Amino acid sequence: MKNFVTGCLLATIAIFAWGAIFWMSPWPYSALEQTLDDDAAGESLWENFPKTGTYIIPGIYNDEATHARLHNRGPIATIHIQRKGRAVMEGSVFVFGFLHELITVILIALLMKMVLPALKFYRNRLGFVAFAGVAAAFFTNVGNPVWWYHPWGWYLFTGVYDVTAWVVVGLVLAKFIKPVSE
Repeated sequence: MKNFVTGCLLATIAIFAWGAIFWMSPWPYSALEQTLDDDAAGESLWENFPKTGTYIIPGIYNDEATHARLHNRGPIATIHIQRKGRAVMEGSVFVFGFLHELITVILIALLMKMVLPALKFYRNRLGFVAFAGVAAAFFTNVGNPVWWYHPWGWYLFTGVYDVTAWVVVGLVLAKFIKPVSE
């Protein structure tokens, strides 16, 4: 149990640190586009999106003919609106982010323990977590461009982050969660 807890905490610290390095670099943001005028775009969002939520344009609430016409014409968009302003990277983001990562690490550690007899060597345990990360990253990042027509760039960067983050977790967990015989 001590190894499980220690491994999960150290893996969470490692993924937290890796996330800070990755997301503080300018590299992933090179996939984002820039508005012509953030103030004007923000005002338009205030005017056209009445409450906090996720919007799809064209909306499925349109009648079928209008929806098809607007969909064929474009633009097609998924817009997430948070109407309440917040400080840039306020402290609660880091607290909830750490908890999110800790729960994720615990879940993969529990899954790893379930198949531990088949993971006799460090490289097998690392490979298991890394491959689970590839599967999770593929499922979560490829779906939006495929199903919702989102541009690929951002999801490729987030996919790279997801896979590398799982590898970081695997490097740590594989050291602490191992068969009793090892």
